[in-house]
Formats: sequence, structure tokens, C-alpha cells
Amino acid sequence: MSEQPRRPDPREQRLIERMEAALRPRLHFSPQPPEGFDPLAATAKELDTYGLPPRPDPDIHRDAYSLWRRVLSPPLTILRAVFPTIETVDYRITGYGNKKQKKSVVMGHQETTRLQTSSNWSGASIAANGRGPFTMVSGLWRVPVPKRPTGQPDGDYRCSTWVGLDGLRRHSRSLPQLGTTQSVLVAGGAQTKKFEAWYQWWIRGQHFAPVPFPDFSVDEGDLVACILIMLTRVRARFVIKNLTQLGGPLSRVDLDVPPVQGVPPSQHAVRGGNAEWIAERPMHIESDQLYPLADYASVTFDPCLALVPAAWRDLRGARLLRMVEVRESPHRAAIISSARKVLPTQHVVEARYRYEGA
Repeated sequence: MSEQPRRPDPREQRLIERMEAALRPRLHFSPQPPEGFDPLAATAKELDTYGLPPRPDPDIHRDAYSLWRRVLSPPLTILRAVFPTIETVDYRITGYGNKKQKKSVVMGHQETTRLQTSSNWSGASIAANGRGPFTMVSGLWRVPVPKRPTGQPDGDYRCSTWVGLDGLRRHSRSLPQLGTTQSVLVAGGAQTKKFEAWYQWWIRGQHFAPVPFPDFSVDEGDLVACILIMLTRVRARFVIKNLTQLGGPLSRVDLDVPPVQGVPPSQHAVRGGNAEWIAERPMHIESDQLYPLADYASVTFDPCLALVPAAWRDLRGARLLRMVEVRESPHRAAIISSARKVLPTQHVVEARYRYEGA
């Protein structure tokens, strides 16, 4: 059952208009390539001109080249870049920094282990470790199927899956991210599912909402590839391809860091200290409240690759994040989503839903 678009009320419409006006000067669109253009044979300059990811060295960085080739091989339809339409003020201010939130949602961080806990992130993160900042992160996964958790009441259950740079540490103020959101609204026995592809540049303490990709759709089970590229420390390129849908649609857009009144853009530049592959419990817009996490079963990010100067990194040395929820009677932190590396490879991580009863 698909969801019918809801017309925003006048208050929402005014907010949407302000959001679109603020977004417009930050967006930069690449021209359409000419008919017959073959990205696999293109020069580095041509790839950049048409908003496509750069070619990794096939001899030195085989895994990264394999993913790049998969993204740009036929079937491939490079969608024309157009300004997005924001239909409704929906549900996500993702990441770690709602303005009403007084503390980090990373709980029980343990420097001596490879395991961290969080109230809304589950997945994997790697640190640059002095080898230079991350300038690109990529991942590929199948869009999971959202379900109402067993034994839970009617409600709005959601899960987001994405790749991103920074945002993990309290000193990190900036987080560009790219991915999909899966939700299921359960009311009176009826279930309405919704799937969306989006990009966002989150700033700690601010409210810059995710932006949908125009004319790009995803559905449960679709195989999507996401590549996030830092063109500069204050401009990111977001590239997403649906490898399942007919024609292999690909969207791309460049986005500048959001402006914050009284703060120079350099203060929110991406440092490239961390790269992440995350299943997330989204947050209500303009609120510090989290949506109940949908039972998404599991999602596997394969491959997980991130670029530091002259080298591609995989999950060696990764920290795994498990998502917890505070419960009462008895008071405890119950695990609701866990993560594990899928061995023997070092580039696959699985996030898995789990429910510990109340």
C-alpha cells in the first residue's frame, strides 16, 4: 500500500517556502552529458564536469574501482538535475545534535574497545588516524523492509540507512550524509510503507532538513549505491544509483555547507575525521524525540570504503555501534539494533534489528 501525498497546511507551506529559499543558493547542478557519453571511458575532467565520481586506480584500489565501475556501467540513466520539491515538513533532523538536546547521544563510549553505544546509530565508523582527512565515502546496500515490531501498538516506525563523514564526536560540528529512509505507519490494522532517497548536511544545534532527490525513487529490496565526495571542505557531491530499477537511474547534486548566522562557513567545514555506515533511528523535526525504530530485520553495507589522501580504507580498525533504548521497570539500557563485521572480508558490516522486551 503506497502513501498518498499530503498537502501541507498553511504554516507548513510557509516553512517549506523558507526552506526552499534557503536551499536554492547552496545547490549546484552539473550539466547533462552529451548523447552517447560513456563514463567508463571518460577523462577525469569529464567525470568532474558531469558531476560523476572520480575513477579509482584499477590496479591499486581494486575494490573501489569495482564499485565505481558498477555504478557507472549500463544500465545507466543519468537523471537531469532539477531543484527538489519539498512536499511536506516531515520527520528527520538526523545525527547527534538537536538544539534541545543537552548531551551527546553516544552513551558509554569506551576508548579501550571497538564497541560503542548510541541512542540512534547502529553500524560502523572508522577514524582517519593521522593519515589525512577522509574526502570520500561509499557504500552499497539493499533497502530494508520496515515492519511494526512484534507486540508493539499502532504507530509510526522508521529507520534510515546512510553513509556520512564526521558528526561522531562532540567536537565535530558538521555531517554531510546520503542514504534512504524506510518507514511504516500502522493504524487500525492498515500498514502504509514509505521509501525515500535523500541527502543532508547536518550542523550541530541547527535544523537543516534532509532533501529528497527529484525523480529518483527507491522501494523495498532495491540495491542502491551511494558515493559522497568532498569537493572542498565546504562543498559536497552526493551521487546515488538504483541498481535494481529499470534503466539504472543515477542522481547527483553538489551542496554547500549550510550558513549559520554569525558563524563563518569555515567553522562548519568537514574535518574528515570519521567515515560512517549507519542504520539510524530518525528524530522528529524540531524536537528531541526519536521515532520508534522500525523492525528493519537487517541491512548489509557491502562494500564499505572511504578515501584518505592516496589510499582507500576499509573496515580495518572500525568501531561498531549498537543502538540502545532506555527502559523502565527495571531501569536499563536495552539493545534495539546491533552491528557486526562480516568476515573474512574487511569491507562488509551488517546492522541487525533486535528487540528486548519492556
